[in-house]
Amino acid sequence: MGVGADHAILERQKKDAKYEAMTASNLENRKVGQKALWENRTAAHQHYLVGERQKQDEKDEEYRELNARRNRLRDLLESEQRQYESELVAVEETQADRIKKMTERAFELKKKREDERQRVVQEKLYQQWREGVDELRKADSNLFQIEVLAARDDQVHEKYARKDVEEEREVYFNKMWMEGYNAKLKREHMEADLKVKRNAEVTAVMAEQVDVKLKKEEDEEATLLHEGRLQKIKCEEEAEAERQKMIQKIINAKQERKKVDEFAREEQAIKDAEERMELLKDKEYIRSVLEREAAEDQAKAESKTAAKGDALKEQQLLKERIAAQAEDDRIMEEKYMEHSRKQWEKRAVQWKKEDDYRQQLEKEVIEVRDVQMKNMDQIKQDGKRAVVDDRIELDAKVDVWNKKEENKNSAYHDKLNKHQDGLVRQMDFHQVQRMREMQQFKIEKRQGEIQEQKFQQAIKAEKAKLAHISSDIFANRERRVHERADIMEEKEKSRKEALSSRAAPWEK
Repeated sequence: MGVGADHAILERQKKDAKYEAMTASNLENRKVGQKALWENRTAAHQHYLVGERQKQDEKDEEYRELNARRNRLRDLLESEQRQYESELVAVEETQADRIKKMTERAFELKKKREDERQRVVQEKLYQQWREGVDELRKADSNLFQIEVLAARDDQVHEKYARKDVEEEREVYFNKMWMEGYNAKLKREHMEADLKVKRNAEVTAVMAEQVDVKLKKEEDEEATLLHEGRLQKIKCEEEAEAERQKMIQKIINAKQERKKVDEFAREEQAIKDAEERMELLKDKEYIRSVLEREAAEDQAKAESKTAAKGDALKEQQLLKERIAAQAEDDRIMEEKYMEHSRKQWEKRAVQWKKEDDYRQQLEKEVIEVRDVQMKNMDQIKQDGKRAVVDDRIELDAKVDVWNKKEENKNSAYHDKLNKHQDGLVRQMDFHQVQRMREMQQFKIEKRQGEIQEQKFQQAIKAEKAKLAHISSDIFANRERRVHERADIMEEKEKSRKEALSSRAAPWEK
């Protein structure tokens, strides 16, 4: 093994040692990095755990406070419940209180019933007394006559009121009809104006479209003519350029020919053959040039003819498009007229439905009004029959009560007479008889005076009542007459104003 081999081994060992040192360094760096990462993550996790513990402590504190509030609320509710129960026990009604209350209520109801009975008895006695007096019966007859007159006035007033309501209703419906008629006329005028406006707009649009079409056709025709002139000028310029080119070529060829001739004369002896060949080449070249120019002229003529044919085809297609557009416009006009006719038919159907619904509504209103009037009459009849039945029942109860009172009074008088008879047997017959006569005379005299006084007072009161009712009735009649006159005057005035301001068109 030589020096070179040892050197290589040493170099390899140095490289391995360097590689192992780098590997160890990288491993140590990785360990340090992982440890740092672990420490960072551990610190973050510890912070997270600390935050969670704090949140849990806050939740526990809130839960403890909530339980404390619940306990306080429970104690408050229990205290209120105990207080409520004590109040209920304090205000609870005992058996004795209930008996006392029922006894007071029974006495109160008994007193109320007795007062009602006494009131009915007094009314019936007063009625009986009145019926036994001729002057009061006559006054009652006069009062009843006046009341009948007042009832007739009320009926006449109600009749006039119903008539006024009917007239107002008729005026209202006439007003509604006139408003509907005016609205219909206004709608017809608006639709006519709208139709005229639409027709004018359609006419203007059609005229504008026709003008646009004519202008477009003129522009296209002018464009075609201009393009034709430009094409013609371009063809002439190209032909002139070709001719000038050919002339220039000929001139150039002549010049070349002169040069060649001069060169040939100089070298005539040497290049005779070449001169002939050159002449032949010149002729061949001129012939080919002429043939190529003739072919180009023929191709240009054919392209010009094709362009003219395309222009004629385009013009024909334009005329066909104009005719198709005119046909489409005619079809659209027909569709518009058909749509307008259908719209008018729909409006006519809607107007017919509105008229039918208005008539049906008026019929239903009249029928409901009739039913209401019948129901009101039936209610009035039922009320009258109920009053009559109550009167009959009350009269029967009064008769029964009168019979009971008569029986009670007769029993009382019998007992009193028996007692007086016993006293009479103990006293002297003549003295008792005289005392009875004197007592009876005084009683009858006092009763006669009292009866006469009551009679005169009742007559005065009834006459005053009759005079007051009569004056009220006549004053009411006079007031109603004046009110009716004012109402009729106002209606006549309003009717004249309505006739003058809301007359139909054929009445103006």
